[in-house]
Amino acid sequence: MKHFSCVGLAVSIIACAVGVHAQPPSLQSGAVESGFSGALTVVEGTKRGSAGVDGSFFFHAPGGLASATTEVAYAHDGDLDLLDLSALAGWTRAVSSTSLYPFVALAAGVRQEWVGSFSDTRYPVGFDLGVRALVSQHADVRIAYRLRRVLGDPVEDFTEHELRLGIGLLFRNTPPRHQ
Repeated sequence: MKHFSCVGLAVSIIACAVGVHAQPPSLQSGAVESGFSGALTVVEGTKRGSAGVDGSFFFHAPGGLASATTEVAYAHDGDLDLLDLSALAGWTRAVSSTSLYPFVALAAGVRQEWVGSFSDTRYPVGFDLGVRALVSQHADVRIAYRLRRVLGDPVEDFTEHELRLGIGLLFRNTPPRHQ
């Protein structure tokens, strides 16, 4: 019996330390997210890593929240450097009364690629499927699968598959007060 009391006390202390509350954190309309992410991208069997920064704004939408996101990402692969600027329009809603927010987003962007002094422009378009987990009212972690069709390649358009992990800080994400 003493063992279970110690385990219960330890769980309570850990829950308080990480900010677990009776009411899970929630994403609010008007919230602004600023984040950092890293990714593993696979293109026709070759792999590369990238890093990105992003910003999102959340607002009311039927059945949930919509988001508008901009992202800048950089990747280096051998002699090739890539710089992406993307815009995403998304939709999300909480899973029941949890702090998990599955999301879907449509994306379009412009990519500058260069090797030495040679450069070219591509146009990635596609979608994201993922989940955002709020760890507090002001922070989250995200994981997303991305599919991008890259248009404008001089040889042939191609498809990229990407797994992107990110963290974000949430601003203006104050839940409404109950009276």
